[in-house]
Amino acid sequence: MRDAPAVLVTGATAQVGLHTLRDLLNTGINAVALSRKVASSEQISHRSGARVAWYHPEQFSALISSNTMAQAAADFGKPECLLSAGPIELAEVWLDRCASLQRIVCLSTSSVFSKASSADPVEREQIEKILLSEERLVSTCSSRDIGLVILRPTLIYGCGQDANISRIAIFINRFGFVPLAGEARGLRQPVHVADLAGLMVKISLTTISGQSSFEVGGGNTLTYRDMVARIFSALG
Repeated sequence: MRDAPAVLVTGATAQVGLHTLRDLLNTGINAVALSRKVASSEQISHRSGARVAWYHPEQFSALISSNTMAQAAADFGKPECLLSAGPIELAEVWLDRCASLQRIVCLSTSSVFSKASSADPVEREQIEKILLSEERLVSTCSSRDIGLVILRPTLIYGCGQDANISRIAIFINRFGFVPLAGEARGLRQPVHVADLAGLMVKISLTTISGQSSFEVGGGNTLTYRDMVARIFSALG
């Protein structure tokens, strides 16, 4: 695996990206990690023997478009697989910039179903943009014969970076209670970030043919009230 071209990971410092990188390296797969939080390129070796090369997106874009590829990038080979762990628009960007890509696994959101008829015009506009990104990805990948899997996860939690469960936990720790509107019986299906990242990596290691999409939820369907109760319990 270490001799294979590195896997390109976008959103590498976000919660799913960090876990994706960990799984790739543990499996012995080299990775090129992109993040706007990276000031300068850096290579780090992992105990498995695999390596990760960190780049600012614009820096790596300049490398692959120059056709000369600095030695740091040449060591890894041009990426054939993209794991897009950030906004789906990033998958579009790198599909356009990286001609070597042969397969893509990217995140979208299950909100394209649950919020498609939202009373909030801002939410509806956001969903329309995501759906358009999905459609363009499918169309471009189809025309270039690139394998594509779009994953639409539900509420993601697990490493303190989410704005849902982690925010509730912070509120509980600070105030000792959480106000709920009415009976709070709306359903949630939280998915742990490690499970989602593991799924992305496993798919990336398979032969992806055609373009497909899947909804991804956790193992339990909970009312909002029950979900909050479990957070209280987890915090002791």
